[in-house]
Amino acid sequence: MAFNPIRYSQQDPRWKNNKLGKSNLTLGSFGCAVSSVAMLLSGQGYPETPDSLNEKLKTRGGFMDAAIVWSAVANVTPRARFKNIVICRDNDAPIDAIAAAISAGQPVLLEVDSSPAKGLQTHWVVAYQNQGKDFLILDPYPLQDGNNTSLMQRYAQGKALKNAISAAVWYEITSAEDVVNPPSVPAIDTDFYISVIPGLAEPGLRLRSQPTTASDTLDYQSSGAVLRVIESENTARPKIGIFDQWVRVRNKSGQEGYVAAWYVQLASGPEPAPIVLPPPPVEPPAPVTPPVSTEEPTPTPAKRLRKSIADGLESVSLAAPTTLKASAKDSANHRLAADIWNRYGGLLDALAKRLGIEPGAAVATLAIESGGQAFGADGRMIIRFENHIFNNLWGKKHPAKFAQHFTYNPAQSWTGHKWRPAPTDAWRPTNLLDFHGNQSREWEVFEFARSLDDEAAKQSISMGAAQIMGFNYQVIGYASAADMFAAFSAGEREQVIGFFDFVQGVSPNAAAALKRRDFKTFATYYNGSGQAITYGNLMKASYDAFTQLQAPAPVETQPPDETPPPVEPPPPAEIPPVAPVKPAKEKIFVSVSKSVGSNGLRMRKQASVAATLIAIQPAGSSLRVLDDADVAKPKIGKANSWLWVRDRQDREGYVAAWLVELDKAKSELNDTNVSFDIPDFTFPQTLVVHVSGLVRPYGGLRLRAAANDKASVLKILAVNTPLTALDEDAESSLGKFNRWIKVQDPLGTQGYVAAWLVEI
Repeated sequence: MAFNPIRYSQQDPRWKNNKLGKSNLTLGSFGCAVSSVAMLLSGQGYPETPDSLNEKLKTRGGFMDAAIVWSAVANVTPRARFKNIVICRDNDAPIDAIAAAISAGQPVLLEVDSSPAKGLQTHWVVAYQNQGKDFLILDPYPLQDGNNTSLMQRYAQGKALKNAISAAVWYEITSAEDVVNPPSVPAIDTDFYISVIPGLAEPGLRLRSQPTTASDTLDYQSSGAVLRVIESENTARPKIGIFDQWVRVRNKSGQEGYVAAWYVQLASGPEPAPIVLPPPPVEPPAPVTPPVSTEEPTPTPAKRLRKSIADGLESVSLAAPTTLKASAKDSANHRLAADIWNRYGGLLDALAKRLGIEPGAAVATLAIESGGQAFGADGRMIIRFENHIFNNLWGKKHPAKFAQHFTYNPAQSWTGHKWRPAPTDAWRPTNLLDFHGNQSREWEVFEFARSLDDEAAKQSISMGAAQIMGFNYQVIGYASAADMFAAFSAGEREQVIGFFDFVQGVSPNAAAALKRRDFKTFATYYNGSGQAITYGNLMKASYDAFTQLQAPAPVETQPPDETPPPVEPPPPAEIPPVAPVKPAKEKIFVSVSKSVGSNGLRMRKQASVAATLIAIQPAGSSLRVLDDADVAKPKIGKANSWLWVRDRQDREGYVAAWLVELDKAKSELNDTNVSFDIPDFTFPQTLVVHVSGLVRPYGGLRLRAAANDKASVLKILAVNTPLTALDEDAESSLGKFNRWIKVQDPLGTQGYVAAWLVEI
């Protein structure tokens, strides 16, 4: 079937003011990517408007804030398989590859520059037809200049075609007309109802076209969804809760299909008639815990050489008994920590007690290693293939063969990973530093390596949520990397257990480091010494976020960073304005405690958590105390006490005294008669920002040598990497498009990052 161009405008009055994804932005202003995908699907026979696609993606893992997750489109339309993304802001765009896909009837999403203004103003369009050295495009921006719009005509900005495209996204879509459905079997309407078991992660349980995991996914049913059984109740009832059995159902939208019987339970319906149950099957297979929504058969039991730390905890639930809630206003670190705890907290807590560590230490490790994700959107385990490890295990025995297919940077062996299936092919990927950051690419090279040596290939990958290298199979008690791979592929539970088995087995010093929250030392055992500082700092940031979420519930509007110990009742909600007190001769300075983390400390108009917010002071900020010294000193560090202060911008207000520390060095400057009000007197004030989750689809944030998107890339920073801002006015640039901030990463590298892609 030929692609049928269907045009949508992101500024259509029907949806332009609707919120995009999980953000406060609108489809009209920032919905070009979603609108382009909607046009792509509709043109292949799967009708979606920008609004309908936006709403479906919200509930099916389709957004990181406002950024679309390209692979999640398959959660809406299973026949739209995400193939690849190439970022070519620093390289020529792969014009031939784009043209070839279009010729094959598969339009390509392209990122272009929407304005001739300085910098890149990103915008997404659909290239659907080749036109010489140009492409005809579907543009979601509503310019009235006819239907046959070309990319060069509208978005060249004086550049050649290969430089006018800054990114490209490929999908492989089976057109609706090409789908052949098997002959239908008449449904049997019954008054028998079932519901999806609670606790399934989004998007939920798959409604499939046939009773097999190899069939197409028609839709997803969230936990609690009630389904009407449309096969004989006598046939369906005995299957409920039984592994490897399927039930034919109809959902509330009228879609019919099959669901895995081991993920459903009985539900109340309109007075089902009593029936005589047949005898239960003889020795039915015991339910297992396969990956959520993947419904894979029970794997062959993995062979172990020693007992696991989790032995005896088989009845402990994987999910947390009580959930943590992180609001949209919380940082990405907080939201991720809450998500990991809610999914794995029950087992994490039980295992942490056995190991003698805090659960937050495990949460922090899972957050940094994989974002807590055990399986990808396609149901396969999250992996990372390491070329240099495969070289040590296999390549050194076959050096010529290895050199034909794999390469890496010998100076930093964990970088520069590329591969090619044939010696005459170009190194893959052609336009990226390496193949990491995309699970399709990781599995592609892994499967190739398996064809050379299966066991060596499995020893060369990091596996699952804890990202434990396969060569550690003996450390966690397995007989081989293949046994470890089989166990981790079976479900999230074995991956969580694997983390604790590793910490216990690798060295007594690893558990000891976690007990004292020495994350840098722990990272040397877990990640290797080469990146211990980076990973240690990232773990500490995630641990702090989790700890803050677990703090006692705030009183009314009181924010988490101002929660005093529950010793004395909080001060009254409103306190009469305090008459200005003439600063004492003895000048007292305090610094904001590091315990506030990335949230900062709130400076308020009055000494009350309900008072108007004046500013947020980052950890380490220096503040001049305006109360008399003999009044102020006893308050410092005391719960339910407040200090009247002035910051370096001459803003005056009140801060929680229990979240500041006496800055002895600056307070002792009284002897030199240095005045706080001297204009050139500068206090060090460290602002720490973190890489936003918006960069996840692009493989990370680029740290550049200069403040522009054409400057050379020094390195690529992972989501949540903490960065020290070096510009005095950095805070004023945060979140602003086309602004840049000079920063220093945890390893000391200095450079510039896009201000709209970092957050406090």
